[in-house]
Amino acid sequence: MKKIIWTIAACTILYAGGAQAYDLQLARDAKTLIQAAGYKCDTVDKANRFALGGGVSVYCNGFRYSYEIKDVGGRMVVIPT
Repeated sequence: MKKIIWTIAACTILYAGGAQAYDLQLARDAKTLIQAAGYKCDTVDKANRFALGGGVSVYCNGFRYSYEIKDVGGRMVVIPT
């Protein structure tokens, strides 16, 4: 089940266009990936796609925590910043 969630979230993060309709889904999927990686993220304050694609920067819990979610060799990796 965990692998399915990661796959769906990764597809949303990487392939969803810049349309505003996907912003809420992007935040939800980013939160799911961060929590699945074992990091703390109760609320997403901001989620921005990288300008050149391939990842997202995410701020959680009142901007207290920040993460980058990157595609590294076809696998999504959560990196605390």
